[in-house]
Amino acid sequence: MNPILAEQIRKQWPLVGAVAVFLIFMVTHMLIFQPGVQRYQTALRRAGELGIALDPEGTPKMMPTRVFALLSDNALPAATAEAQGSSGELTASLLEEVTHLANQQGIDVQATEPG
Repeated sequence: MNPILAEQIRKQWPLVGAVAVFLIFMVTHMLIFQPGVQRYQTALRRAGELGIALDPEGTPKMMPTRVFALLSDNALPAATAEAQGSSGELTASLLEEVTHLANQQGIDVQATEPG
């Protein structure tokens, strides 16, 4: 090793030591902790897909009971909704209802196009 370089490194031993400790911590982090973080993120994502909330920030918001009752009272049975949706009747009735509500508010609807 070059004696001049060795002397400069000896003078900068705190810096060299700090860089060495930093590299040791980075290697330890990448080899030990990073795979654990990835497994945890994967578990959170899979749990979220199943509807299980493990993360307190990711808990699904509960629907108020009055809103749930309103939606369930106004919902169509699945078979009826499928039949009306495939025939276009559901879209036509939606456009008709929106046009009627707009007319009640004084908005004149000139034309509507489904799709």
